[in-house]
Amino acid sequence: MSHFNHIERQIDRGRGKAAKHLGPPFDVYRIQANAALNYLDAANKIRSNFPVFRRVLKGLEHKEGPDMGSLFFEMIADMSNFVTGDVFVERDPFYGTSGYPTAGDITPFPTPQFNGICLAFHAPIRKNIGARVNRLGIVFRPTGAPDANGYWSPDINSAQPLLLSNGSWALAAPGAANALIPMGVSANERFHGELIHGLPSSTPLTRWFIFVPALKGFQFLEGDIIASLDADAPVEDYADILQNGSRYIVIHPFGQESGLVGNQLVCERIGQN
Repeated sequence: MSHFNHIERQIDRGRGKAAKHLGPPFDVYRIQANAALNYLDAANKIRSNFPVFRRVLKGLEHKEGPDMGSLFFEMIADMSNFVTGDVFVERDPFYGTSGYPTAGDITPFPTPQFNGICLAFHAPIRKNIGARVNRLGIVFRPTGAPDANGYWSPDINSAQPLLLSNGSWALAAPGAANALIPMGVSANERFHGELIHGLPSSTPLTRWFIFVPALKGFQFLEGDIIASLDADAPVEDYADILQNGSRYIVIHPFGQESGLVGNQLVCERIGQN
């Protein structure tokens, strides 16, 4: 008698056959206990040219928690050897560009954005769900105490950066170079309240939704700061983001490590370069 796990193997195999004909190739990355310093470092690559056919999902019967506004996909592929948190970066040789990383369906000029999907849900007899990740970002936690001079200095320079070490994430001393993390950034409506009070040209605050894969050893809190490039040349590293990236403050962290796995963050943009 077949059980759900045996049936799921057959479903995965069938989805893999469909993806082989319909899906473009992806490189797949997984956080592992190694020397990698960033999520998408070569040391974390576990597959190359893996075909995935994706379709945008509008309503999610499997999604838990509030509607954050992240973009989700149905991932049609053989996911039997993958786990939640694996990140798939498209490497389309036909519709790719010179962007970083090379990926299909993006602009024909250099851009820091890319086509990526983080596997967020893989359960028996259900759809495989992935969340869009389209750029790299860095994470800070502002200081929770006065500095050595007795002043509160809740800026980037005095904040704790989030680092990757041996497969786990942890906050480090201010000044260390942050780990680069794939994340999906989506905009929502502007709320009342001037960004800079008293200026005739000031606009209302903007609210953004940011999806970040689940990070072992780290949970987002209110007040955490995320920096990411909105538009720039394809160079995207820690120093580039720190100097040129937009900054977002987390006002509603919602993280799941079961069900639909990942961090869905409501943020406000506090600075744009």
